[in-house]
Amino acid sequence: MFKGVGKPDILFLVITAAILVCGLIDAKKYIIPNVITVPLIISGVVYQIYHQGYINLVFATAVALIIIVLALLTKGGIGGGDLKLLTGLALWMELQHFLYVVLISSFIGIVWGIAKKVKARGYEKVKEEYFQKMVLTHALGLKNGLDVSIEEELNNNDIVPFGACVALGYLAWFFPAVIK
Repeated sequence: MFKGVGKPDILFLVITAAILVCGLIDAKKYIIPNVITVPLIISGVVYQIYHQGYINLVFATAVALIIIVLALLTKGGIGGGDLKLLTGLALWMELQHFLYVVLISSFIGIVWGIAKKVKARGYEKVKEEYFQKMVLTHALGLKNGLDVSIEEELNNNDIVPFGACVALGYLAWFFPAVIK
């Protein structure tokens, strides 16, 4: 892919840089700036219309709607910048690549979240909380004297910057293919 510095290579580098910058900013400040994501979306729409046709544009729109519905259902568990970053990625990527990046990003987010929780509270405390709150209270419906919802206990130690996970997932999926 990087045999010469042509338009596709430069475009790939610009998109990659935008995704990495979003990930770095999200990791530091827990925000993804519109000044990067909105042009990513607009240029993705133009790219889809010009190069791919309307089928991928319909797919990306469907992905954006699904992500928005999921964000509304999770009551703020995913931010607006994450939505725009994922929408931009959906516009610039083929379906199978996008799904793999989302899967890898989600796995990275889960591992990151567990690691943050263990670091902040200790392994034994996290194991006990998980069993009591997640398994007994939520999965089995047993209150067991616990009336505190998980949403009320969220703090900065529990927040995972998903934009950073998306950037890492993107790197994990694409750079092995680029190096070949």
